[in-house]
Amino acid sequence: MTRGGALLALAAAGAAAGCNGTALPEPAAGPVALVVVPLGEPAPAGARAVARVEIAATPEARARGLMHRTALAPDSGMLFVYADDAPRSYWMKETRIPLAAAFLDAGGAILNIEEMRPADDLPAGETRHWSSKGPARFVLEMDSGWFAERGIGPGDRADLSAALRGVFPR
Repeated sequence: MTRGGALLALAAAGAAAGCNGTALPEPAAGPVALVVVPLGEPAPAGARAVARVEIAATPEARARGLMHRTALAPDSGMLFVYADDAPRSYWMKETRIPLAAAFLDAGGAILNIEEMRPADDLPAGETRHWSSKGPARFVLEMDSGWFAERGIGPGDRADLSAALRGVFPR
């Protein structure tokens, strides 16, 4: 079965199972700079960079995000998954570790990467927001500097297919 056929089958299965049936888009064609896999899944052979992620695909999980964490395991982070493409804006409410957020479009292309500081590092009363530079479907949060250390930047593409297997955002 082709990857497109597999994604279509997953979308149909989700709709049949009572999910909202939101089909995730087919990844864009082109070279992959980053492969994103669920925590605990092995890295594919030959991947340039691998991010192991927890998935936040519900409003509650996205609101909680990485709050109250004091560290991330090496090469791990969180993938925020939305059902639509829209401008996204993030802040560091109750997040204690510096993070880098990659805003990705529906095909997995990185729109921009923002280095985010915990709110405790900001002047009293100041709230800082970091935003996508265009409509984003996904946001990948990793340790601060993670993307730069691997030479990953705007325009690069991520393969999200393993991380999105069976995910139906709402």
